[in-house]
Amino acid sequence: MIAVTSSGRSFRALSVYLARGHSGREHGRVAWTSPRNLPTDDPELAGKLMRATAAQNRRVVKPVYHLAISFDHRDQVSREQMERVADQVLNRLGLREHQAILVAHRDREHAHVHVLVNRVHPETGRAWERWKDRLIIEQVLRDQERALGLRQINGRLAPVPGREPPEWIAATGLLNSERRAKLRSGTEPFIEHIRTHVPALRKSTNWFEFEQALTERGLRIERAGQGIVITDGTQYVKASRLARDFSLRNLEKRYGVPYDLRQQTGPYPHVDALARDIRRYDHLRHLTKQQYAATLNTTSRRSATFSVHLSPQRSNTQGDPQQLERLHEDATLADRRSRQFGTEISVLPSKADLERTIALGMNQLLPDQALYLKRLVTADQFSIATQLKAQVRHKLRDLVLGKEEREPRER
Repeated sequence: MIAVTSSGRSFRALSVYLARGHSGREHGRVAWTSPRNLPTDDPELAGKLMRATAAQNRRVVKPVYHLAISFDHRDQVSREQMERVADQVLNRLGLREHQAILVAHRDREHAHVHVLVNRVHPETGRAWERWKDRLIIEQVLRDQERALGLRQINGRLAPVPGREPPEWIAATGLLNSERRAKLRSGTEPFIEHIRTHVPALRKSTNWFEFEQALTERGLRIERAGQGIVITDGTQYVKASRLARDFSLRNLEKRYGVPYDLRQQTGPYPHVDALARDIRRYDHLRHLTKQQYAATLNTTSRRSATFSVHLSPQRSNTQGDPQQLERLHEDATLADRRSRQFGTEISVLPSKADLERTIALGMNQLLPDQALYLKRLVTADQFSIATQLKAQVRHKLRDLVLGKEEREPRER
């Protein structure tokens, strides 16, 4: 068996493809569907339900997880066997309680099944992380091949016993392309160059020191999928390939701070707090626009549902309860999102309080602290904070000098 995985943003796009193909008109390609933690076996309706659940966690940019499992064309597998393999993979990945739907297609010579999964848990709202998912999946596939008597395919991460990779891979940790380049040019691969700095990098006690040590050596870290890479701007290498303790999970455990929140900790705690206030202020500025859009969307959805009930073709529509159910679901979802925006605004501090806090903090910054702040916020956010600082200075000047003194006198 072979598995392919990917992450995405749109439940609708993937669910439509699984149900009706790229063209949207391939209706005979679905052999069967099977839901997990969902009340429907319709892929498109399942996608809408997943989208509503994922809306609980607005920080998740890519809530869609797609897994495709293909069987050898010479293996005659039943639906029960395909579902067993998919369920074993979901269980081992820790996705047993997540919403998912299995969609098997009959448009290829070989049997294959797609699994659409919602990374956001339906009850806790927490997002599942796909760290090392490929290793786990290949291990499950090897186990199920043996259990079901299927042809075994040698995987790169979980090889079939007796078909392990050559010894030089285990000894050097180099990929085929890196080994060939080394033999051809006689120069050391980029990963070997980075490994010379590992002892110095291990001395870091937090994310700031780690990034500073990389900067001193002309390197930096970047996010890549579910992990991080080290780069000099042209060449890249996964941090986990340097050593096991340089994987993203181990670095987060060592420093005690998630990678995505690393910029909230540093040598100036008061600047970290100021950066958080600036980001909250910027967020608050956009929330009102989002709430208006959500309210408008709610109105249009309700109007669409209401018009269906009053249309001359109401008798035909009543014969399609699934359509009414979908319209009602969209209206309910839009109404929920509108209430969520209202709740967010109610718990945030007032704009006036944040403006005073930001202006005071900006006024107390030293030059090196201002440079550090620029690393924590965007250029637009720093510009907004600078403008708030200037506004407060003007107000203070007016109070000290008196408003009438700065106005031109009448002649």
